Amino acid sequence: MNNTPPKRSCFVTVFGGMFALCGGAFLAFGIYEYSETIETYRWPTVPANVRSISVDYPKKAPTDSANNPFELLVDYEYEVDGKPYSGERFQRKSHKSDSYEQLADLRWRLIKEEVSHAYVNAKDPTESILKRESLVPGLLLIAFPLPFLFVGLGLVFDGLGFRLGLSSKPSASRESHGKSSAFTRASLGNRDKPTGCFMRAFGAVFMLVGLGTAYGLFYRPVAKVYDAAKWVETPCTVVWSRVEIHDGEDNDTYSADVFYEYDYEGETHRSNAYSFMATSNSNRNVAREICRTYSAGTEANCFVDPDIPWHAVIVRDASQIGLWPLLPTLFFLVGLLVFCVSWKTKTAKR
Repeated sequence: MNNTPPKRSCFVTVFGGMFALCGGAFLAFGIYEYSETIETYRWPTVPANVRSISVDYPKKAPTDSANNPFELLVDYEYEVDGKPYSGERFQRKSHKSDSYEQLADLRWRLIKEEVSHAYVNAKDPTESILKRESLVPGLLLIAFPLPFLFVGLGLVFDGLGFRLGLSSKPSASRESHGKSSAFTRASLGNRDKPTGCFMRAFGAVFMLVGLGTAYGLFYRPVAKVYDAAKWVETPCTVVWSRVEIHDGEDNDTYSADVFYEYDYEGETHRSNAYSFMATSNSNRNVAREICRTYSAGTEANCFVDPDIPWHAVIVRDASQIGLWPLLPTLFFLVGLLVFCVSWKTKTAKR
């Protein structure tokens, strides 16, 4: 019997260790966030009177590096043991966003639900929230890094030379166990090595990430472009515009953030949706030119969704698509290549 120990690979070990480390870090963060959310489910419910729900916005253009300038504000009152309290928190964390439209959607849902209760911390009645966060995102946040963690640990064990089902100890009696040893070697020869399994899992993860990113950056915006063909052209006034800076590992990217307001069917609405496509670009001059065209006080036209009048956009075609679809496509192709090569290798060994 050949008892040669399995080969070890420093590269596979280090690569797997980094993969497992990232997965473990995200898992720890997810568990912490989930525990904080679960804690609010222990808070008792009390009647509340919601006095106002609004979306706060800067009256002047924020700085180029300011993130999430819009915030959902709530104001409500409640009583605990006959003592009055007031609350200003919608959820555990402040609800801010770089999309005014997203918060306007949330405001409309809250008004439609006619929220009439709040959740109060029994240990500190001054601490309360109007809505609990869903437990589903927390579970997804925990589940997402698990494949990365398991793939990384598998590569570490494989790189260190561990092989499932193999033993380096010689047989006590070669003659008595000759047939069983031959059968074992034949079975192990037909088994797929752990590396192949982990590489296929690695490829599958990359394909899923590519598909999910492609949906958010390409397919969903394209669907909106077609849907916006029936939107109503409406005059609007630019409140402010700015060149927004997005920090990158190597280079920063820039996008035009145009905030405007318009009247539709007797009501004033606001939006900072310039285009359905991502407008971030490494060339700052592109964003600057858009901001010059739509400077503060400029009268322009936007397109309003007649069914949801707080949804609007200035450019409703696909001219801003750029090269963004290449990024998720690259992820998908890399994952597909790794998956196919590892699968082909497995089939060839049979």
